[in-house]
Amino acid sequence: MRIVHVSDTHLGYRQYNLDERETDLYEAFQQVLDIAREERADIIVHTGDLFHMARPSNTTLLKFKECVRNLNGIKFIAILGDHDFPKRKDRPPHELFDDIILLGSSRSESLPEKYVIDDVAFLGIPAIKGLHAKILPEILKKCGNIAKNYKHCVLLLHQGIKEYIPFEGAYEIHESDLPRNMSYIACGHIHSRKLREFGNGYLGIAGSTEIMNKDEISSWERDGKGVYIVDLDDGVNVQKVDLIIRPQFVFELEVENLENMSNELDGKISEYESKYGKKPKKPVLHVTVTGKNFDRQAAYEKLQELVKNKILHIRPIFRERDIETEEIKIDISEGINMEKIMKEYFKDEKIGGLAYEIYDHIISDDIEGATKLLENFYKENYGGDEE
Repeated sequence: MRIVHVSDTHLGYRQYNLDERETDLYEAFQQVLDIAREERADIIVHTGDLFHMARPSNTTLLKFKECVRNLNGIKFIAILGDHDFPKRKDRPPHELFDDIILLGSSRSESLPEKYVIDDVAFLGIPAIKGLHAKILPEILKKCGNIAKNYKHCVLLLHQGIKEYIPFEGAYEIHESDLPRNMSYIACGHIHSRKLREFGNGYLGIAGSTEIMNKDEISSWERDGKGVYIVDLDDGVNVQKVDLIIRPQFVFELEVENLENMSNELDGKISEYESKYGKKPKKPVLHVTVTGKNFDRQAAYEKLQELVKNKILHIRPIFRERDIETEEIKIDISEGINMEKIMKEYFKDEKIGGLAYEIYDHIISDDIEGATKLLENFYKENYGGDEE
């Protein structure tokens, strides 16, 4: 049996409010399906955040329908991530499509949900966060017991794992909670790719299929974005396959050295072409310009001139060094729990929770999602029909 593991496709996400970026995510997902067909995969497993929102637009739903229309008999097994989990008592968008086998559409103690093909069991645990996460260790023990009855067992998870997201409040489980008798543990939620031997098989974190924020650029440059192909015919074998996506580059420049920008960009584009063998789409640039007493508008105009016709979008940050500032040190050895901080600040669990959800959307450039949260909160607390 051959499996393609993909995760965190976030279909419908309109990064930087650009049409091109929303299209990029659809095209990356289409590449995944093309790889599955070319590699003659039997199954695609998707480990959460298929959609960026629990209520994707009609355009997003139609794009997904077009993508999966020609699976040619490949089964599509998915679990829900925190982004596509309904916020209230509603049905997930996945259930609109007969092509999807959805495992775990609730956070009940009946988890994990199971699907069996040819003596291979697929166990699914959706995103479980907050107070509900205390049931996860027991659910994972059940998974280990179920695996004893099958030749191979594949576990699908969408959870933060401490060893990969060490900040307090960002993880729900430890590696030690995971059953070691799985052939493959397919993980989502974490956007950087990781693969390692684990127990009787492998633990694979597929990562996101696109660069969702600036912090992911370094891991993309190191590990790429893409999928894992898992073969269960003769033991367990896993290989990494990269997607060809729109590049995003980070530059840090002194204002006096802006003239070097064009040459440095050309060099990064050449590196991309050498690595992937294909001319890239116009990149997104994240540029930090540092200097003393400089004209920010003039610097921005100079940047635009230097990269004209070479880029899709530029995100500049300007930092001046003309003001002496005292160095501030923050101890994060025990992590930062933003949710806890906000609830303590507002002195109200409900308001603090809302503030944290809005914060989570804003740092992902999902202004639309933050706005809808506020609209729904107003309707639920101050009257009015939901629609």
